[in-house]
Amino acid sequence: MRAVVDASLRAAARGYAMFFGAFGVANAALGAWRPEYDANAFWIGLAGAWVALPCAALLAWSLAPRRRALVVAARVAAAALAVACLRDALLVSRAADAGSVRLGANEVGAALFLPAALSASIVLSAGFAAVAWGARRVADATATSTRSLAGAVAAAGACALAFPLLLAWTLGSADYRRPADVIVVLGARAYADGSLSHALHDRVRTAAQLYREGRAPVVWMSGGPGDGAVHEVDAMAAGAVRLGVPDAAIRRDYEGFNTMLTARNLAPRFAPGTRVIAVSHGFHLARVRLAFARAGCEVVTVPADSPERPLRSLTRLTARDAVGFWAYWSGLRGS
Repeated sequence: MRAVVDASLRAAARGYAMFFGAFGVANAALGAWRPEYDANAFWIGLAGAWVALPCAALLAWSLAPRRRALVVAARVAAAALAVACLRDALLVSRAADAGSVRLGANEVGAALFLPAALSASIVLSAGFAAVAWGARRVADATATSTRSLAGAVAAAGACALAFPLLLAWTLGSADYRRPADVIVVLGARAYADGSLSHALHDRVRTAAQLYREGRAPVVWMSGGPGDGAVHEVDAMAAGAVRLGVPDAAIRRDYEGFNTMLTARNLAPRFAPGTRVIAVSHGFHLARVRLAFARAGCEVVTVPADSPERPLRSLTRLTARDAVGFWAYWSGLRGS
C-alpha cells in the first residue's frame, strides 16, 4: 500500500510540473506573438521570460526526471515559482486589507465546503513547494518506465481539469469593484414574457448596485435573443431601470451571443485605457477575464452570486465553464 501511495505522489509531483511547465511556456510563446494572449497572469501575476524559463526547466525535468542537471534545475525553478506565487498571494492579501478587493464566499466554494478567502496563487505556491521538495525522490524512482510516464501524464491531465475549477473557486469569489468607466453585464436567459431568469436577475441586480454606488456612469448590457419577442438585452435594460439605473446610462449590445463575442463586440467601442467592470457569476469570471484579455481590454470582475438563492445548475455550469476556459484559451469558439 505504501508503495502505491509513494508512486501516486511521485506521479502527482511530476504531472504538476508537466502541466504548469507546458502551460507557462505556451503562454509565454503566445505572449511573444501577442502580449494579450499571455495568460500567465491568471496564476502567477507575471509574464514573459520570468515565467518561461523556470517553466521550461520544470517541463524538461518532467520528461527526463533522472538527469541530475535537470533535477537541480527543476528544484530551483519550482522553488522560484513557489516564491513568485506566494508574492502574488501577498499582493492579493494586501489589496484585500486596503479594500480594493473583497474575498468572500461564492457558490462554487460553498458547494465544495471550501473557504473562499484565498487567491489561486497561494494554493499553487504550495504545489510548487512540494515539487521542489520531492523532485529528488521522483528522480530516484523508476521514472523512465512507461507506467511512470503514463501516471505523470494522467496527473498533468488532472491538473488541467482542476485549474479552471480552482479559478472558479478563488477568482470567482473575489470582488474587484472600484471606480471605472463602464460596467459590462454578461447575459443569461430571459423568458418569453421579458422576465429575467434567476441568473440574469442576479447579474442585473449586481450591476445596478455598482451603478448606484457610483462605480461607473455607463452600463453595457450584452446578450442574445430571449425566449420570445422581448430581446434579452431589452429585458436586462428594463430590469436595470426598475432597479434605479437611468435608461440614458444604459448601452445595448444585441449580438453578445457568447462571452467571446461580447468582448470582441465591445472592445472596439472602448477608448484606450477604458476601465471596465465585468459582472457575471463566479463560475464564469475566469472565462470572462480571459475573453476580455484576448480582446485587448483590461477588466476587473465582480461576482453576481446570491448566497441566499444559489443557482440550481451550478455543478453543470461550473463543469461547462471549465471546458469553456480551455476552449477559449486554445482559440476555439466557445459559448
